[in-house]
Amino acid sequence: MIITKQLLKALIPCSAEKDVRYYLNGALFSYRAATKRLEVISTNGVILSRFIADYPEETEPDFDIIIPIDTLKAAVKALGKSPAVALERIDDKRWALDLQLFSPIDGKFPDWQRVNPDRNLFKDDSPVGQFNLDYQVAARKALREYYDTPNAHYKLHHRGPTDSALMAKSLDDECFVVIMPMTIWAKR
Repeated sequence: MIITKQLLKALIPCSAEKDVRYYLNGALFSYRAATKRLEVISTNGVILSRFIADYPEETEPDFDIIIPIDTLKAAVKALGKSPAVALERIDDKRWALDLQLFSPIDGKFPDWQRVNPDRNLFKDDSPVGQFNLDYQVAARKALREYYDTPNAHYKLHHRGPTDSALMAKSLDDECFVVIMPMTIWAKR
């Protein structure tokens, strides 16, 4: 399975690096043979990205693996100017991302679909929550890397002061980044 450099680079801004929740220190690669689609999710617990890639000729059976973020970074660095890298299963416990041999992180990735917001609830006139600027910048960077659009701007769609926001090309796009609002503690 060929993975583009843009996809790998898009995962890095939204991933955790040294989280005690070890399963967040990587990205979930979830392939379904029935749809011939790879969904790739990365999160640090506050920001989550979801990107997809279709593989109409792929014969690989279903898999769900968490690739360590260090492996992804090393693969991007090793790629240089190459546009893509091969993801291959070596055996039951080892995989290769081009020349980077790795063992997937053993753990259960969070149920990202629970934070996948209902697109019908977004309203431009709803009150806006407070969102960490660093996460907004990371979301924009992830989308720019994925779409290979270095100067593009993406709108932050919101649905209220305490709800998550979504950044994407459009509300009906399958590739997106979700950002949780900042917690504001009221004095008691």
